[in-house]
Amino acid sequence: MDRRRHSQSEAGSDVSTYKQFLQRKNLLKAVPAEDDPSFRRYTLVLDLDETLVHFEHRRMVYKVRPLCMKFLTDMAKLYEIVIFTAAHQTYANFILDKLDQDGSLIQHRLYRQHTTQIKGAFIKDLNRLGRPLERTLIIDNLKENFSRQKENGIECGTWKGSVHDR
Repeated sequence: MDRRRHSQSEAGSDVSTYKQFLQRKNLLKAVPAEDDPSFRRYTLVLDLDETLVHFEHRRMVYKVRPLCMKFLTDMAKLYEIVIFTAAHQTYANFILDKLDQDGSLIQHRLYRQHTTQIKGAFIKDLNRLGRPLERTLIIDNLKENFSRQKENGIECGTWKGSVHDR
């Protein structure tokens, strides 16, 4: 009987620890030292779906927004790039592994489990990144996703696959 109680207690503490892990303040690793080649003074947070790519459910294919790769390549020289998506991790990684095949463009990936869901919206709280807000910018097609830090956000047009987008 004591053994079962002990197991239940351990299970409860595992769940609590996991919940704490998901709610921890800093989702990203510490900023590299300034002399590290990967150091970037500013952080650019990008949404995935309808911002960088569009997934066609009927055909089960995704399209990459025109000039997306040039944008990512250019921005990676200036910013620490974080993809913060409300998508599920497996789906997002499938696409991100193809966009950044050598891992040189995107430093961090955050997924649905890292958002805070409020009234159906998946809020991307920049405070949880562990980066100075005055040096962090988010680009997303839904302004409610960055509603906690409106002054840090740029709402871009929702992209549904048009080849004429610029």
